[in-house]
Amino acid sequence: MTTTIYDRFNRLVLTDTRWSVGPFNIAGAIYLVFVDDCDFEKIANRDNAVMILAGNGQLIANWKRWWFESLDPDDMPETEVDGKNGISLIIIDKVNNKVIHDCGLKIAYMCVDTRDLKAAFTGSGGKAAAENWTVTQCSRTALTAAATQDPFTSDIHKYVDFNSGKTNVKDPIYDYTSIIECIIQGGYIMALDEKEIVKLNESPLAETIKLALASGDLAASAPSPSVSDTKWTPEKKESLRDAIREVRKLEGID
Repeated sequence: MTTTIYDRFNRLVLTDTRWSVGPFNIAGAIYLVFVDDCDFEKIANRDNAVMILAGNGQLIANWKRWWFESLDPDDMPETEVDGKNGISLIIIDKVNNKVIHDCGLKIAYMCVDTRDLKAAFTGSGGKAAAENWTVTQCSRTALTAAATQDPFTSDIHKYVDFNSGKTNVKDPIYDYTSIIECIIQGGYIMALDEKEIVKLNESPLAETIKLALASGDLAASAPSPSVSDTKWTPEKKESLRDAIREVRKLEGID
């Protein structure tokens, strides 16, 4: 799964890097396959706006390509796979440090006096990250803490700092197959009951899983509770179109 932090107080966004397949059942045991060092990012960073994505890997690839190459509010990518929602996203105006589109389940901390948002946390490790952040006020420490408690979150951080402009997010990659290739070449498999982790290539299940990945029977994703929670109603899609029009103005396109 994934853990995402929008730290409005410190003006940055942060995610982990894990792409996962499963959980799935083989012969009565539950497994998760994952990779942490793939160059395909969950953050799509433009000059003045940033989008953070969770859900189905192929849908995320489609939305990233559209984010960088189109931004046409009247021609947005699909949001569903097999009739079910497959993606959630957050769009943040970096210039004014505010969320301009948000969907899905999250934990939000507000200023007691002003009720302004201080930080928001989503994903399978969101609760653990939020609990740590309330004590440390440090997103990096919070994400590291989430990784120790949540098997679906890596301890590798990707970030965009609005104050300094610094980021370790690489140039955008849109090719979903790059995730699959990373998993096949350097992924790991975890037996969830035992939390035992071995290299996928060293597992007796390797060939079965690789064939299922190549055929599409198994798919890579960055799943989060926010995905199943998101309902792409006509009103929600119109709200997203309005946000995209705002992004286009921020980026000087319109």
